[in-house]
Amino acid sequence: MAKSRGTYITVGLTGASGAIYAQSVLRLLDADPRVERVFLVVTEAGLRLIATELDIVAADGKKLTPLLTGTPAKKIEYLPNKDIGASIASGSAPVDGMVIIPCSAGALASIATGIASDLLSRSADVYPIRLSRPRPARPPPGKTIPLARQAVVAPGFSPASCISAV
Repeated sequence: MAKSRGTYITVGLTGASGAIYAQSVLRLLDADPRVERVFLVVTEAGLRLIATELDIVAADGKKLTPLLTGTPAKKIEYLPNKDIGASIASGSAPVDGMVIIPCSAGALASIATGIASDLLSRSADVYPIRLSRPRPARPPPGKTIPLARQAVVAPGFSPASCISAV
């Protein structure tokens, strides 16, 4: 019997305040044996935020993940935000979920309006809105499984302005 793969998660980090939360999520995902792969996408403002709030600066993005987690972070892959052709930007990519933490108002607006101009917003764009109805364990004969991925957005601002709330 073939072994099923573990969970694949995309983590996005933007310039909103709260880099410590992203660091905690990455550490938890890295330590969780159910998670096989984590894709990390950090915006330019997110890199500045990490430097300001966590005093972590990495000249090379691939060196960022071990600095954030304090471990070798072998299952976390850093993907440049400018690489809009990365595999996670496709709806057929084997990614089970996404979390954007912290999520800036600008990133949230891009995602909400479908403006997919970078890898973070493009990879979030492949997540259909599902408010209910979990994915069936097995599709009925002749049917396909609908996309049932979930994206969690954790705004780094509160309270939201009337513009952000729209």
